[in-house]
Amino acid sequence: MAIPVPFRISYSQDSLDDLRNRLQNTRWPENSLANDVGGGDTWEYGMPNRVAQKLTNHWLHSYSWPAWEAKLNSFSHFRMPIDVPVGASQGDKRGKGTVQLHFLHERSERSDAIPVVLVHGWPGCFVEFIDVIRPLAHPPNASLPAFHVVVPSLIGFGFSSAAPVRDFGIVQQAACINHLMTTLGYDRYISQGGDFGSHISKALALGHPKHCRAIHLNMPTYPRPPPNADVDPPTPAETARMSRAADAKFVEERIGYQRIQATKPQTLSFGVSDSPVGVLAWIGEKFHEWVDLRGGDGDFSPNMHLDHFLTNVMIYWITNTIASSFRMYHVQLFRKVDAGRLHHSRVDQPVGVAAFPFESSLPPKGWAKYWYKNLVQWSEFEKGGHFAAMECPDELVGDVRLFASTITVRAAMTRAKL
Repeated sequence: MAIPVPFRISYSQDSLDDLRNRLQNTRWPENSLANDVGGGDTWEYGMPNRVAQKLTNHWLHSYSWPAWEAKLNSFSHFRMPIDVPVGASQGDKRGKGTVQLHFLHERSERSDAIPVVLVHGWPGCFVEFIDVIRPLAHPPNASLPAFHVVVPSLIGFGFSSAAPVRDFGIVQQAACINHLMTTLGYDRYISQGGDFGSHISKALALGHPKHCRAIHLNMPTYPRPPPNADVDPPTPAETARMSRAADAKFVEERIGYQRIQATKPQTLSFGVSDSPVGVLAWIGEKFHEWVDLRGGDGDFSPNMHLDHFLTNVMIYWITNTIASSFRMYHVQLFRKVDAGRLHHSRVDQPVGVAAFPFESSLPPKGWAKYWYKNLVQWSEFEKGGHFAAMECPDELVGDVRLFASTITVRAAMTRAKL
């Protein structure tokens, strides 16, 4: 059986010099330099030149990758080979390929610690969770639950390898994570996630119920219940939120990136794989749109440090995985592999939801009660958005602790079957 192998992040000085040279010699879009171009100084066309230049200057003159590399290496990193079926989605018999799954593993010293896997999405990576790992594993007092924390890089992201199969999506990501957790000796565990991490957490609950005993989500996604379902009506606030989310112009404006990544991901990849400012702008646009901007400069969340954001960008750059990360959109949104089945399945395990006000998708709680048959916790927060672990780490840690402390979750972690 394959075992995890210790791994250390190391980015050479030659590569850093190449990055610096590319940043210093960026070819800026000419039209956005003109002050008389309508909207050119705002986010109307995407990331404006002034913001990209500001971030690039910070990257060049203030940001320290060696300091962040040391910070990241203060955690225990591993890579583990996992065999995956090649061509399984087409039903052929071409055998197996191997992926290398990268992960962080922070064991608690507590004998009663609960295993939890933290699952990121796009355009995040394992770096999203840096500020929540140790608080979860090593709480300040014995009255709070402790966790053995596992943070994988999804296949095709970061220091994990790309998939050797065309239709490698949410179900396959979940299978790799479940294999990882059971290999580490965690026969029962909780999964926590947002973005793709929420979908993967649901796939873990549906596909591996013996092991994934509960899920905690900060971006719950589910459709409208069937007409005959007995559900609580939406509140006025939920109705207003749904109206905005259903507005055609609002939707069209915010999903352009999805359509490109879902239909022609490779074409986009050439530009962003070759230009650090390209990947910075492509990712940075989402870190502007999906966060809580209140109290800041209107460009980025005042609750998120620029260096943390740039480290997230750096992981995509140094691993050259922006192209492979796009493939999840092609598999799930264009080819729709397993998408309908997952979206319209109900979950039996205990579910907790952390609802942050600027999350990009937050359907009504009444709908959640239908799709999550054992919804034991629904927490609403006053600040924060899509990148909860980066924007509101204390709130997320507290909500996961609260969820794990419920009688229902504690029981699910000890029963042989749900």
